[in-house]
Amino acid sequence: MYGVSVTIKNSTIKTTTIADGHYILNGDSAVNTVEYRLDGFQGKSISGVTINDFDVTYLDVVLFPLAQDTSIASQLYSSLDSLETKDTLMNISVYQELCSCIHNPIKTASQFSDIITSKSIQPGTDKDATFLLRRLNGVIVQDNGGTQNIASLNIAGLGERYNQLIIDRTPVNSSDFFSRAYPLQLMPVNAIEKVSVQKIADPSVPADFAGGTISIKTKDIPDRNFYYVQVGTAFNDATTGKGFLNDKKNFGQSMGFAGSIRDLPSDFPTTRSRTALTDKNIQEQVSLSRQLNNNLSPINYGNSKPAEKIMLGFGKLIALKGGQKIGITAYVNQQQSVRIDQSTVQVSPVTANLFDANKVAIRSQAHDMSYQYQSQFSGIVNAAIVYGKNKVSFKSFFASQFVNTLTQRSQVADPSEDTLAHAGILY
Repeated sequence: MYGVSVTIKNSTIKTTTIADGHYILNGDSAVNTVEYRLDGFQGKSISGVTINDFDVTYLDVVLFPLAQDTSIASQLYSSLDSLETKDTLMNISVYQELCSCIHNPIKTASQFSDIITSKSIQPGTDKDATFLLRRLNGVIVQDNGGTQNIASLNIAGLGERYNQLIIDRTPVNSSDFFSRAYPLQLMPVNAIEKVSVQKIADPSVPADFAGGTISIKTKDIPDRNFYYVQVGTAFNDATTGKGFLNDKKNFGQSMGFAGSIRDLPSDFPTTRSRTALTDKNIQEQVSLSRQLNNNLSPINYGNSKPAEKIMLGFGKLIALKGGQKIGITAYVNQQQSVRIDQSTVQVSPVTANLFDANKVAIRSQAHDMSYQYQSQFSGIVNAAIVYGKNKVSFKSFFASQFVNTLTQRSQVADPSEDTLAHAGILY
Protein backbone atom coordinates (compact mmCIF):
# COMPACT_ATOMS: atom_id res chain seq x y z
CA MET A 1 0.00 0.00 0.00
CA TYR A 2 1.44 3.36 -1.05
CA GLY A 3 1.54 6.49 1.09
CA VAL A 4 1.33 5.09 4.61
CA SER A 5 3.02 7.42 7.09
CA VAL A 6 5.41 5.50 9.38
CA THR A 7 6.64 7.40 12.46
CA ILE A 8 8.54 6.57 15.63
CA LYS A 9 6.44 7.95 18.48
CA ASN A 10 7.78 11.01 20.31
CA SER A 11 10.44 11.62 17.66
CA THR A 12 10.88 13.32 14.30
CA ILE A 13 11.95 10.12 12.55
CA LYS A 14 9.44 9.19 9.89
CA THR A 15 9.10 7.81 6.37
CA THR A 16 6.46 6.85 3.80
CA THR A 17 5.81 3.51 2.13
CA ILE A 18 6.69 3.22 -1.57
CA ALA A 19 4.55 1.84 -4.39
CA ASP A 20 4.77 -1.83 -3.37
CA GLY A 21 4.23 -1.13 0.35
CA HIS A 22 7.85 -1.40 1.46
CA TYR A 23 9.44 1.13 3.77
CA ILE A 24 12.81 1.75 5.42
CA LEU A 25 12.85 3.55 8.77
CA ASN A 26 16.23 4.45 10.26
CA GLY A 27 16.03 4.72 14.05
CA ASP A 28 18.24 4.63 17.11
CA SER A 29 18.96 1.41 18.97
CA ALA A 30 16.06 1.10 21.43
CA VAL A 31 12.63 -0.40 22.03
CA ASN A 32 10.24 1.92 20.20
CA THR A 33 6.58 2.47 19.47
CA VAL A 34 5.89 2.84 15.74
CA GLU A 35 2.73 4.47 14.38
CA TYR A 36 1.15 3.79 10.96
CA ARG A 37 -1.41 6.22 9.52
CA LEU A 38 -3.25 6.57 6.21
CA ASP A 39 -6.42 8.53 5.47
CA GLY A 40 -9.42 6.22 5.17
CA PHE A 41 -7.71 3.39 7.04
CA GLN A 42 -7.49 2.51 10.68
CA GLY A 43 -4.16 3.62 12.13
CA LYS A 44 -2.03 1.44 14.35
CA SER A 45 0.41 2.16 17.15
CA ILE A 46 2.66 -0.87 17.62
CA SER A 47 4.70 -1.06 20.81
CA GLY A 48 7.73 -3.17 21.63
CA VAL A 49 9.50 -2.77 18.28
CA THR A 50 13.20 -3.43 18.93
CA ILE A 51 15.78 -1.67 16.76
CA ASN A 52 19.41 -2.80 17.05
CA ASP A 53 22.57 -1.26 15.68
CA PHE A 54 23.82 -2.77 12.39
CA ASP A 55 20.73 -4.98 12.13
CA VAL A 56 17.41 -4.99 10.28
CA THR A 57 14.03 -5.48 11.97
CA TYR A 58 11.25 -6.73 9.68
CA LEU A 59 7.69 -5.67 10.52
CA ASP A 60 4.71 -6.14 8.20
CA VAL A 61 1.52 -4.33 9.16
CA VAL A 62 -2.10 -4.87 8.10
CA LEU A 63 -4.36 -1.78 7.86
CA PHE A 64 -8.11 -2.13 7.31
CA PRO A 65 -10.52 0.43 5.77
CA LEU A 66 -12.57 2.41 8.27
CA ALA A 67 -15.68 2.13 6.09
CA GLN A 68 -15.74 -1.67 6.17
CA ASP A 69 -18.83 -3.22 7.75
CA THR A 70 -17.84 -4.22 11.28
CA SER A 71 -20.40 -7.06 11.43
CA ILE A 72 -18.78 -8.76 8.46
CA ALA A 73 -15.28 -7.92 9.63
CA SER A 74 -15.87 -9.59 12.99
CA GLN A 75 -16.47 -12.89 11.17
CA LEU A 76 -13.33 -12.58 9.05
CA TYR A 77 -10.74 -11.04 11.33
CA SER A 78 -9.70 -11.57 14.92
CA SER A 79 -10.53 -9.19 17.75
CA LEU A 80 -7.03 -7.76 17.45
CA ASP A 81 -8.14 -5.95 14.28
CA SER A 82 -11.17 -4.01 15.50
CA LEU A 83 -12.69 -1.86 12.75
CA GLU A 84 -14.85 0.50 14.76
CA THR A 85 -14.81 3.85 12.97
CA LYS A 86 -14.31 5.70 16.24
CA ASP A 87 -11.01 3.89 16.79
CA THR A 88 -8.81 6.04 14.57
CA LEU A 89 -5.65 4.66 16.20
CA MET A 90 -5.43 1.15 17.66
CA ASN A 91 -2.74 0.24 20.18
CA ILE A 92 -1.24 -3.22 19.70
CA SER A 93 1.97 -5.05 20.59
CA VAL A 94 4.49 -6.15 17.99
CA TYR A 95 3.85 -9.82 18.81
CA GLN A 96 0.09 -9.47 18.20
CA GLU A 97 0.70 -7.71 14.89
CA LEU A 98 3.07 -10.43 13.71
CA CYS A 99 0.38 -13.03 14.47
CA SER A 100 -2.22 -10.99 12.57
CA CYS A 101 0.01 -10.73 9.50
CA ILE A 102 0.45 -14.50 9.45
CA HIS A 103 -3.12 -15.68 10.05
CA ASN A 104 -5.31 -13.02 8.44
CA PRO A 105 -4.20 -13.47 4.78
CA ILE A 106 -4.57 -17.26 5.03
CA LYS A 107 -7.90 -17.13 6.89
CA THR A 108 -9.53 -14.70 4.48
CA ALA A 109 -8.09 -16.17 1.27
CA SER A 110 -10.70 -17.36 -1.25
CA GLN A 111 -8.34 -19.95 -2.77
CA PHE A 112 -5.71 -22.54 -1.93
CA SER A 113 -2.52 -20.54 -1.34
CA ASP A 114 0.50 -20.15 0.89
CA ILE A 115 3.24 -17.52 1.23
CA ILE A 116 6.74 -17.42 2.72
CA THR A 117 8.36 -14.00 3.03
CA SER A 118 12.02 -13.06 3.41
CA LYS A 119 11.82 -12.68 7.19
CA SER A 120 10.73 -16.35 7.46
CA ILE A 121 13.50 -17.65 5.18
CA GLN A 122 16.32 -19.39 7.04
CA PRO A 123 19.49 -19.49 4.89
CA GLY A 124 21.01 -22.19 7.10
CA THR A 125 18.10 -24.62 6.70
CA ASP A 126 16.78 -23.42 3.33
CA LYS A 127 19.98 -24.06 1.36
CA ASP A 128 18.38 -23.28 -1.99
CA ALA A 129 14.99 -22.73 -3.62
CA THR A 130 14.24 -26.48 -3.55
CA PHE A 131 14.32 -26.66 0.25
CA LEU A 132 12.34 -23.41 0.50
CA LEU A 133 9.51 -24.52 -1.80
CA ARG A 134 9.08 -27.74 0.18
CA ARG A 135 7.88 -25.62 3.10
CA LEU A 136 4.86 -24.42 1.11
CA ASN A 137 1.62 -26.23 1.91
CA GLY A 138 0.57 -28.71 -0.76
CA VAL A 139 3.85 -28.50 -2.71
CA ILE A 140 6.06 -31.54 -3.39
CA VAL A 141 9.41 -30.95 -5.09
CA GLN A 142 10.62 -34.05 -6.95
CA ASP A 143 14.25 -34.33 -8.00
CA ASN A 144 14.71 -35.73 -11.49
CA GLY A 145 16.86 -38.83 -11.21
CA GLY A 146 20.21 -38.65 -12.96
CA THR A 147 19.95 -34.91 -13.64
CA GLN A 148 21.38 -32.71 -10.91
CA ASN A 149 19.69 -29.43 -9.95
CA ILE A 150 16.58 -30.11 -12.08
CA ALA A 151 13.32 -30.65 -10.19
CA SER A 152 9.63 -30.91 -11.03
CA LEU A 153 6.67 -29.61 -9.01
CA ASN A 154 3.64 -31.44 -7.68
CA ILE A 155 0.94 -29.11 -6.35
CA ALA A 156 -2.08 -30.48 -4.48
CA GLY A 157 -1.64 -33.91 -6.07
CA LEU A 158 -1.35 -32.71 -9.67
CA GLY A 159 1.83 -33.63 -11.57
CA GLU A 160 4.39 -31.41 -13.24
CA ARG A 161 2.57 -31.16 -16.59
CA TYR A 162 -0.15 -29.01 -14.98
CA ASN A 163 2.08 -26.68 -12.95
CA GLN A 164 4.42 -23.86 -13.79
CA LEU A 165 7.06 -21.61 -12.25
CA ILE A 166 7.06 -17.80 -12.43
CA ILE A 167 10.12 -15.75 -11.45
CA ASP A 168 9.53 -12.01 -11.10
CA ARG A 169 6.22 -12.28 -13.03
CA THR A 170 7.90 -14.03 -15.97
CA PRO A 171 7.06 -17.70 -16.80
CA VAL A 172 10.14 -19.92 -16.80
CA ASN A 173 10.68 -22.41 -19.62
CA SER A 174 11.24 -26.03 -18.73
CA SER A 175 14.84 -27.29 -18.61
CA ASP A 176 13.73 -30.79 -19.64
CA PHE A 177 12.56 -31.80 -23.10
CA PHE A 178 9.96 -34.31 -21.93
CA SER A 179 8.48 -32.76 -18.77
CA ARG A 180 8.21 -29.51 -16.84
CA ALA A 181 11.35 -29.30 -14.71
CA TYR A 182 13.23 -26.26 -13.47
CA PRO A 183 16.75 -25.48 -12.13
CA LEU A 184 15.54 -24.65 -8.63
CA GLN A 185 18.78 -25.60 -6.87
CA LEU A 186 20.69 -22.99 -8.88
CA MET A 187 18.74 -20.11 -7.32
CA PRO A 188 20.32 -18.85 -4.06
CA VAL A 189 17.79 -18.51 -1.28
CA ASN A 190 19.46 -15.30 -0.07
CA ALA A 191 18.23 -13.50 -3.19
CA ILE A 192 14.57 -14.49 -2.68
CA GLU A 193 12.19 -11.95 -1.19
CA LYS A 194 8.99 -13.99 -1.33
CA VAL A 195 7.67 -17.32 -2.61
CA SER A 196 4.01 -18.27 -2.95
CA VAL A 197 1.85 -21.08 -4.29
CA GLN A 198 -1.53 -20.54 -5.93
CA LYS A 199 -3.86 -23.38 -6.88
CA ILE A 200 -6.89 -21.57 -8.31
CA ALA A 201 -6.72 -19.91 -11.73
CA ASP A 202 -6.22 -16.13 -11.65
CA PRO A 203 -6.62 -13.69 -14.58
CA SER A 204 -3.28 -12.07 -13.71
CA VAL A 205 -1.34 -15.35 -13.77
CA PRO A 206 -0.86 -17.37 -16.99
CA ALA A 207 -1.48 -20.97 -15.94
CA ASP A 208 -3.45 -24.08 -16.82
CA PHE A 209 -6.96 -24.14 -15.40
CA ALA A 210 -6.41 -27.35 -13.43
CA GLY A 211 -2.84 -26.65 -12.37
CA GLY A 212 -1.03 -24.51 -9.87
CA THR A 213 1.55 -21.75 -9.97
CA ILE A 214 4.71 -21.19 -7.95
CA SER A 215 5.75 -17.52 -7.88
CA ILE A 216 9.22 -16.41 -6.79
CA LYS A 217 10.02 -12.74 -6.23
CA THR A 218 13.69 -11.78 -5.94
CA LYS A 219 15.17 -8.83 -4.08
CA ASP A 220 16.13 -5.65 -5.90
CA ILE A 221 16.67 -3.06 -3.15
CA PRO A 222 18.64 -4.55 -0.23
CA ASP A 223 17.86 -3.65 3.37
CA ARG A 224 21.52 -2.77 3.93
CA ASN A 225 24.91 -2.94 2.22
CA PHE A 226 26.48 -6.39 2.31
CA TYR A 227 29.07 -8.76 0.90
CA TYR A 228 28.36 -12.48 0.91
CA VAL A 229 30.73 -15.42 0.40
CA GLN A 230 29.76 -19.09 0.74
CA VAL A 231 32.10 -22.00 0.04
CA GLY A 232 31.11 -25.66 0.29
CA THR A 233 32.31 -29.13 -0.61
CA ALA A 234 30.98 -32.69 -0.61
CA PHE A 235 32.39 -36.15 -1.11
CA ASN A 236 31.15 -39.68 -1.80
CA ASP A 237 33.15 -42.76 -0.82
CA ALA A 238 32.03 -44.48 -4.04
CA THR A 239 33.42 -41.69 -6.23
CA THR A 240 35.92 -39.43 -4.44
CA GLY A 241 39.49 -40.61 -4.84
CA LYS A 242 38.65 -43.13 -7.59
CA GLY A 243 40.10 -42.97 -11.09
CA PHE A 244 38.01 -40.73 -13.35
CA LEU A 245 37.79 -40.88 -17.14
CA ASN A 246 36.13 -38.36 -19.44
CA ASP A 247 36.52 -36.86 -22.89
CA LYS A 248 38.44 -33.71 -23.81
CA LYS A 249 37.68 -30.67 -21.65
CA ASN A 250 37.35 -27.11 -22.90
CA PHE A 251 37.69 -23.62 -21.46
CA GLY A 252 34.53 -22.53 -19.69
CA GLN A 253 33.34 -26.06 -19.05
CA SER A 254 33.56 -25.56 -15.28
CA MET A 255 31.17 -22.59 -15.69
CA GLY A 256 28.45 -24.70 -17.29
CA PHE A 257 29.28 -24.01 -20.96
CA ALA A 258 29.91 -26.78 -23.49
CA GLY A 259 32.62 -24.88 -25.35
CA SER A 260 33.51 -24.45 -29.00
CA ILE A 261 35.05 -27.92 -29.41
CA ARG A 262 31.51 -29.35 -29.40
CA ASP A 263 30.12 -26.94 -31.99
CA LEU A 264 28.83 -28.33 -35.27
CA PRO A 265 30.60 -27.37 -38.52
CA SER A 266 29.12 -24.32 -40.25
CA ASP A 267 27.69 -26.35 -43.17
CA PHE A 268 26.39 -29.23 -41.04
CA PRO A 269 22.57 -29.70 -41.32
CA THR A 270 20.54 -28.57 -38.31
CA THR A 271 16.86 -28.50 -37.41
CA ARG A 272 16.56 -25.18 -39.27
CA SER A 273 18.17 -26.43 -42.47
CA ARG A 274 16.08 -27.11 -45.55
CA THR A 275 17.32 -30.70 -45.73
CA ALA A 276 18.15 -32.93 -42.78
CA LEU A 277 21.21 -35.16 -42.57
CA THR A 278 19.08 -38.26 -43.16
CA ASP A 279 17.75 -36.78 -46.44
CA LYS A 280 21.22 -36.73 -47.99
CA ASN A 281 22.83 -39.68 -49.76
CA ILE A 282 25.33 -41.98 -48.09
CA GLN A 283 28.42 -40.26 -49.53
CA GLU A 284 27.26 -36.85 -48.28
CA GLN A 285 26.43 -38.22 -44.85
CA VAL A 286 29.88 -39.79 -44.53
CA SER A 287 31.59 -36.59 -45.72
CA LEU A 288 29.67 -34.43 -43.24
CA SER A 289 30.22 -36.87 -40.37
CA ARG A 290 33.99 -36.74 -40.89
CA GLN A 291 33.89 -32.98 -40.24
CA LEU A 292 32.77 -33.53 -36.64
CA ASN A 293 35.34 -33.12 -33.90
CA ASN A 294 36.29 -36.47 -32.40
CA ASN A 295 36.31 -35.85 -28.65
CA LEU A 296 35.23 -39.35 -27.66
CA SER A 297 38.64 -40.78 -26.78
CA PRO A 298 38.73 -41.28 -22.97
CA ILE A 299 41.29 -39.25 -21.04
CA ASN A 300 42.45 -40.24 -17.56
CA TYR A 301 42.12 -37.22 -15.25
CA GLY A 302 43.48 -39.05 -12.21
CA ASN A 303 41.62 -39.45 -8.95
CA SER A 304 38.28 -37.68 -8.77
CA LYS A 305 38.10 -34.64 -6.49
CA PRO A 306 35.33 -33.71 -4.03
CA ALA A 307 32.44 -31.62 -5.28
CA GLU A 308 32.86 -27.87 -4.90
CA LYS A 309 30.50 -24.93 -4.62
CA ILE A 310 31.10 -21.21 -4.30
CA MET A 311 28.59 -18.36 -4.12
CA LEU A 312 29.34 -14.64 -4.05
CA GLY A 313 26.84 -11.91 -3.20
CA PHE A 314 26.82 -8.12 -3.25
CA GLY A 315 24.25 -5.55 -2.15
CA LYS A 316 24.35 -1.76 -2.24
CA LEU A 317 21.75 0.74 -1.04
CA ILE A 318 22.24 4.39 -2.05
CA ALA A 319 20.02 7.06 -0.46
CA LEU A 320 19.99 10.38 -2.33
CA LYS A 321 19.33 13.79 -0.82
CA GLY A 322 15.97 14.20 -2.56
CA GLY A 323 14.57 11.06 -0.93
CA GLN A 324 15.29 8.83 -3.91
CA LYS A 325 16.81 5.40 -3.37
CA ILE A 326 18.95 3.22 -5.65
CA GLY A 327 19.51 -0.43 -4.88
CA ILE A 328 21.64 -3.16 -6.46
CA THR A 329 21.55 -6.85 -5.55
CA ALA A 330 23.71 -9.48 -7.28
CA TYR A 331 24.55 -13.14 -6.66
CA VAL A 332 26.80 -15.55 -8.58
CA ASN A 333 26.72 -19.31 -7.94
CA GLN A 334 29.16 -21.88 -9.40
CA GLN A 335 29.45 -25.58 -8.61
CA GLN A 336 30.86 -28.74 -10.17
CA SER A 337 30.96 -32.41 -9.26
CA VAL A 338 31.79 -35.86 -10.64
CA ARG A 339 29.99 -39.17 -10.28
CA ILE A 340 30.97 -42.78 -11.00
CA ASP A 341 28.26 -45.43 -11.48
CA GLN A 342 28.53 -49.17 -12.05
CA SER A 343 25.69 -51.18 -13.54
CA THR A 344 24.91 -54.53 -15.12
CA VAL A 345 22.87 -54.35 -18.31
CA GLN A 346 20.83 -57.33 -19.47
CA VAL A 347 19.07 -57.30 -22.84
CA SER A 348 16.04 -59.50 -23.49
CA PRO A 349 15.77 -61.16 -26.91
CA VAL A 350 13.02 -60.33 -29.36
CA THR A 351 10.89 -63.48 -29.53
CA ALA A 352 7.73 -64.18 -31.47
CA ASN A 353 6.17 -66.33 -28.74
CA LEU A 354 6.26 -64.57 -25.40
CA PHE A 355 4.67 -67.56 -23.65
CA ASP A 356 7.26 -70.13 -24.75
CA ALA A 357 8.49 -71.85 -21.60
CA ASN A 358 11.82 -72.69 -23.22
CA LYS A 359 12.58 -69.21 -24.56
CA VAL A 360 15.87 -67.53 -23.69
CA ALA A 361 15.25 -64.73 -21.17
CA ILE A 362 18.54 -62.92 -21.72
CA ARG A 363 20.15 -62.18 -25.07
CA SER A 364 23.28 -60.47 -23.76
CA GLN A 365 24.77 -59.10 -20.58
CA ALA A 366 27.37 -56.37 -20.06
CA HIS A 367 29.10 -54.43 -17.30
CA ASP A 368 28.93 -50.62 -17.61
CA MET A 369 31.12 -47.97 -15.97
CA SER A 370 29.68 -44.46 -16.28
CA TYR A 371 31.80 -41.38 -15.53
CA GLN A 372 29.67 -38.24 -15.27
CA TYR A 373 30.92 -34.67 -14.96
CA GLN A 374 28.48 -31.89 -14.06
CA SER A 375 28.97 -28.15 -13.74
CA GLN A 376 26.46 -25.37 -13.09
CA PHE A 377 26.61 -21.61 -13.18
CA SER A 378 23.84 -19.18 -12.24
CA GLY A 379 23.59 -15.49 -11.60
CA ILE A 380 21.08 -12.91 -10.39
CA VAL A 381 21.52 -9.20 -11.09
CA ASN A 382 18.76 -6.86 -9.88
CA ALA A 383 18.64 -3.08 -9.69
CA ALA A 384 15.92 -0.58 -8.82
CA ILE A 385 15.37 3.13 -8.31
CA VAL A 386 12.61 4.67 -6.20
CA TYR A 387 11.55 8.29 -6.68
CA GLY A 388 8.28 9.77 -5.48
CA LYS A 389 5.40 7.44 -6.23
CA ASN A 390 7.38 5.49 -8.80
CA LYS A 391 9.64 2.48 -8.71
CA VAL A 392 11.58 1.19 -11.73
CA SER A 393 13.18 -2.25 -11.45
CA PHE A 394 15.48 -4.34 -13.62
CA LYS A 395 15.69 -8.04 -12.78
CA SER A 396 17.55 -10.86 -14.50
CA PHE A 397 18.23 -14.52 -13.74
CA PHE A 398 20.63 -16.69 -15.71
CA ALA A 399 21.39 -20.40 -15.32
CA SER A 400 23.56 -22.77 -17.33
CA GLN A 401 24.25 -26.47 -16.78
CA PHE A 402 26.71 -28.81 -18.47
CA VAL A 403 26.49 -32.60 -18.10
CA ASN A 404 28.93 -34.95 -19.83
CA THR A 405 28.81 -38.73 -19.38
CA LEU A 406 31.39 -41.24 -20.64
CA THR A 407 30.25 -44.89 -20.54
CA GLN A 408 32.59 -47.84 -20.97
CA ARG A 409 30.94 -51.22 -21.64
CA SER A 410 32.93 -54.39 -21.00
CA GLN A 411 32.48 -58.10 -20.34
CA VAL A 412 29.82 -58.48 -23.00
CA ALA A 413 28.57 -62.07 -22.84
CA ASP A 414 26.11 -64.18 -24.80
CA PRO A 415 24.46 -66.42 -22.21
CA SER A 416 22.09 -68.16 -24.65
CA GLU A 417 23.88 -71.50 -24.13
CA ASP A 418 23.87 -71.21 -20.34
CA THR A 419 21.06 -72.95 -18.51
CA LEU A 420 20.73 -70.03 -16.07
CA ALA A 421 19.88 -67.71 -18.94
CA HIS A 422 16.46 -69.33 -19.23
CA ALA A 423 15.63 -68.19 -15.71
CA GLY A 424 16.92 -64.68 -16.30
CA ILE A 425 19.19 -64.65 -13.26
CA LEU A 426 22.64 -64.76 -14.85
CA TYR A 427 25.16 -62.52 -13.04
